[in-house]
Amino acid sequence: MAYPGQAVMSYSLGMGGYVVVRVYDLLGRLVRTFAEDHPSGTYGILWDGRLGNGRRAPRGTYFYRVTLPDGKETVRKTEIGQ
Repeated sequence: MAYPGQAVMSYSLGMGGYVVVRVYDLLGRLVRTFAEDHPSGTYGILWDGRLGNGRRAPRGTYFYRVTLPDGKETVRKTEIGQ
């Protein structure tokens, strides 16, 4: 569950491995990167709404790209509210 100013970014792994989640603003600028190693399953990353420099992200729409261990990528949309 995400609270105001946060977002949950979810993904599923058919096989375990290293996953990279990159968050972009609407202009396509990279604003945050997460990297985790998991066994197969469904996961969610709770983004606290902070940018890579520690400042709060403006509220609005963001896209996140999930790169799976097999190299496949998916892109999804998330929202940061106040």
